Amino acid sequence: MVIQKVEHIHKSQDDIETFLEIACNLDKKLKSIEQSTCPKSFHTNIQQYIPRYKIETNSKAIEREIRVEIKAKYELDMLEITSITSDKDGRIWITDGRKQIRQLLVKDEIETIKSVETPHDIDEIRCLNKDVLFTSSSIPQIRFLAADDELKVFTDLSPNKPYTFHVSDNEIIVGLNCSSVRDKIDIPVIMRLGFNGKIIQIYKNHGRQLLTGDVVRSCSTTSDGAICYIDSIKIDGYTGDVLFISRDGIIQWKYSGNYFINSNEHPFTPIEVLSTGASNFIVSDTKQHALHILTAKEELVTIIDLTLMGLEEPRVMTTDVSGTLWIESKKLNKEILSRVKFSGF
Repeated sequence: MVIQKVEHIHKSQDDIETFLEIACNLDKKLKSIEQSTCPKSFHTNIQQYIPRYKIETNSKAIEREIRVEIKAKYELDMLEITSITSDKDGRIWITDGRKQIRQLLVKDEIETIKSVETPHDIDEIRCLNKDVLFTSSSIPQIRFLAADDELKVFTDLSPNKPYTFHVSDNEIIVGLNCSSVRDKIDIPVIMRLGFNGKIIQIYKNHGRQLLTGDVVRSCSTTSDGAICYIDSIKIDGYTGDVLFISRDGIIQWKYSGNYFINSNEHPFTPIEVLSTGASNFIVSDTKQHALHILTAKEELVTIIDLTLMGLEEPRVMTTDVSGTLWIESKKLNKEILSRVKFSGF
């Protein structure tokens, strides 16, 4: 309420002295709230509120209610989840640092119904129809897990090294690992493939604008073929930016976090970006324990503080066929997989 009063005074008056006085009172109130509040008292499974995000309809502008609810949490017996995806049957597939692919059946508990060992570390795993595709930094190929559990080559992108990829309704977007390349100017950083593995389009790093870091860590698309991806430093702390480019490769915007929670001391550390049914994007900010919700126009819908819901260090994510969000996080150095329902974005 005090914030609204400050904004009202700011818009309606030119009296700087009055504005500063009210702003100082706001600062004092915020500090008193911070000092008198125990963070643990806010732990809940549900966050529900109305941000300043309006939807234009034919009749009027309405505000959309945001709702995020943790339905279940599952503790996993592995050191790290490096990637997570969902197939058309709604089953979850995960990979870990032990070169292992697992297919999970989630009911009241998590059951591993398939486990396959691979000779290489796995960076990303995705499902295409009934095939399970994956990438590894040590090979320039996208491989797939055949029905007999044999590992076969889906496509060879030599000399480029695929790091991440996204499967849309009619194509595959591949983000490359460029960490071993010294001069990153004019090299390929993103590729668009058909379902036959053939290259449709290559996006090169002209002027080093599309990639300033080492890898395209995660990517997603909109219905018109525009690409949202994470330009990330591979080793040093996972800091990076979220970029949105048109189908022809023109940068539309770059998001480097929000000053409300991000700074030099608390850098923006995006790990995964997902598109939603409402054509928005969910970005996991692992070091700040948050989800940033963005529109395709770079409008910040809201920032969700997951510590209020008992989750820390969100990293890889996926949405299944029912629209449920699955988030991997940490708790006391244990891997936690959370099943989350959301609406409003």
